[in-house]
Amino acid sequence: MMENWTPHLCLKSIYDLPCQEFWEKGYRILFCDLDNTVSAYDKPFPEEKFLRWVENRKNEGWEIYILSNNGEERVKNFCEEAKLTGFSNLYKPLPFRTRQIAKELGASPNRIVFIGDQVFTDVWLANQMGFLSVLVDPVAKGDLLKTKINRKLEGLIRKGFVYGKNKSW
Repeated sequence: MMENWTPHLCLKSIYDLPCQEFWEKGYRILFCDLDNTVSAYDKPFPEEKFLRWVENRKNEGWEIYILSNNGEERVKNFCEEAKLTGFSNLYKPLPFRTRQIAKELGASPNRIVFIGDQVFTDVWLANQMGFLSVLVDPVAKGDLLKTKINRKLEGLIRKGFVYGKNKSW
């Protein structure tokens, strides 16, 4: 069971992604969670640092998508500013919407890196789908109530994770 919740890689932030290494291994698509992965849950628009990161990744050839459990308006506003395609109301960790998105993009799982800040939604979904799962620390201290509950439980699991590695990839 722990295998479902163990990320392939654990990093401090999205800015620590070893994109060159991923590229060399054949990955071409970055699926990024929105809230507390790339932006604080209460920030409606992306910060300049993230916009530069997106531009650099796109220049390297990466396809980047935002996949979020958040509502359509939140995701749409953020993605318009970042010039990204976003998908809302995903119901992570349930795989049905993400499977449909990957199929529509013509993307095979072994080409997708999924980056998120939560074990029980992002990592679990990525591992179910056969994506490379990357867990990052939340960008903000605050969370919505339902996320605070998850964080308490995942804190017990996170203790065993080592930054820079976990499962082989």
